[in-house]
Amino acid sequence: MNNIIQEIEKLNKDSRTVKTAHFLAFQKKQKIHRVLGICIITINVIVLSPLLEILTLKNIVFVIKILSIISASLAAAQTFFNYQKEIELHLSAGEAYANIYRQSRFLLAQYTDKLIGEDDFLKDSQALLKDYLNANNIYKTCVPSNKEYSEAVKSNEKRTK
Repeated sequence: MNNIIQEIEKLNKDSRTVKTAHFLAFQKKQKIHRVLGICIITINVIVLSPLLEILTLKNIVFVIKILSIISASLAAAQTFFNYQKEIELHLSAGEAYANIYRQSRFLLAQYTDKLIGEDDFLKDSQALLKDYLNANNIYKTCVPSNKEYSEAVKSNEKRTK
C-alpha cells in the first residue's frame, strides 16, 4: 500500500504543478490579450479624435493611414492567435487540475486519519488517476510552456516551505 500512497502523493504534487502552470499561462495570455485590446482601442480613438487636426493636412492623412494599419495589424494578431480561446482553455485546465489536487489531498487525509479503508482508498486512487489522465487528454492542445512549468515548480516549492 505504501507504493499506492506514494503514487497519490506524486499525483497530488504533479496536479498542483500543472494547475499552477495553467494559471500562469492563463494570466500571461490574458495580459497580452488586454494589452493588444487597449492598444487597438487607443489607436482607434486617436484616429477618430480631433487631436490629429493640429497636424498639417498632408501629415494627417499619412498618420491616419499608419495608425489604421497598426491597429488593423494588432487586431489581426489578436484574432490569429485566438487569445480568448486559449485563455478559456488554460483557465478550464487549471480548474480541472485544481480539482484533482484537492481531491488527492483529501483522499490522503481520509486514509491517514483512517476514515476510509484500503479498498476505498485504492478505488478512489484509481478514479483520481483516471481523472488525471482524462484531463491530460482533454487539454493536450493547451500545454503550458516550459518556462511557465518551471515557474510553477518554483512557486509551489516556495509555498511548501
